Amino acid sequence: MANANEIAGWIENLTSRKCLPLTLNWKPTRQARGCLVYNAADLDQIRNYLRKQANTAPKNKKGKLGSPPAAVLAQITAKPFGFIGLQQTWQNRELA
Repeated sequence: MANANEIAGWIENLTSRKCLPLTLNWKPTRQARGCLVYNAADLDQIRNYLRKQANTAPKNKKGKLGSPPAAVLAQITAKPFGFIGLQQTWQNRELA
């Protein structure tokens, strides 16, 4: 990451804890630590709901929709179907 120092500072500010910026040359090919998996039917239902809401929502001056209102977002729920985690090996500063 080109802005690791900036992100570390942001995390420190949010958490009030020290954050070490890592600017390593090597990273694994699979960087995902975990993935939530949802039922495709649930996601289709959410997409359809958002499309219906978008059809009745006011558009901005440029004719585009903004973010969905909080009341619409509050109606969106999907129960996670599964969780997938991948084992990772990260280079540390001793190997850098």
